[in-house]
Amino acid sequence: VVCDTGLDQSMAQMERTELANIIAEHVPGFRGLDSNEASASKFELQRMKMEELELLRATYDSELEVQDDIEWSVQIRHDVVLRVRLTAGYPRSEPPIPTLECSPDLLPVSLNDELLALWTPGDCCVFQWVEQVREALTEQTQETGHEKFLSFTGTWAQTELANLAPGESKTFPSSISAFQRLVLHRLAEKLQWLHESHDVWYELQPPEASCDLVQRQATPPASLTLEDGTPRTRTRARTSSGKVERQITVTRPRKGAPELKNVQMTLQDFMPPPRSRRRNPDTGVWEVT
Repeated sequence: VVCDTGLDQSMAQMERTELANIIAEHVPGFRGLDSNEASASKFELQRMKMEELELLRATYDSELEVQDDIEWSVQIRHDVVLRVRLTAGYPRSEPPIPTLECSPDLLPVSLNDELLALWTPGDCCVFQWVEQVREALTEQTQETGHEKFLSFTGTWAQTELANLAPGESKTFPSSISAFQRLVLHRLAEKLQWLHESHDVWYELQPPEASCDLVQRQATPPASLTLEDGTPRTRTRARTSSGKVERQITVTRPRKGAPELKNVQMTLQDFMPPPRSRRRNPDTGVWEVT
């Protein structure tokens, strides 16, 4: 048999087919070269799958369950299972089929498509899929916790202002967070109630009076005189981190101000707008926009 190495792929395939036909005429039971190559390819695919399975066993141990040769599952969390059905061409020519077993609102609906997009021909991807689902769970949990915090803060602000009588003012302590002050400001603005934020001042009388170091760090101090001529110094109060303490005062008008419970308003009407997030297609990292 003479083989011309200069033949292109199509001509070479024709020569191989002709050779296989000639051999098949003289050797009973010969199934052809393509059949032998198919067997070798199938063996290679099986070897790649077994190597991936060993990696999964070493990484996830008891969390991994092998139902049979074509179905694996990983318990990512007590309420989340990634089930993978291996296709005949995986990993060379087609991806496996992922199925997420969890509450429908626990993960993004687009996650299945994201998993399939991670596969590239010739590469095993189940390990990468497990970690992608784990990352998505972490991000979703953080988002859910943030939403609960927003709801709690908005409800708190509504309750605080609902307790104010007509003409009554309330100065909130400087210990509330800057975000809580912002929510109170936006709610009072929506209600058209008077509100203002201001720095917290401490009076030192005299300047050498007992006061901790944080309080004595004036920015700058304002020297004043009491009625009896005694000098006094006012200084801005600061937190332990050096930030100036702030307070907000809200006043409900005496007239023309309906009770808060009678105002048709949702949290979205006065809460700060949420920041949108998107996954960077180049890095795969979620970014705030």
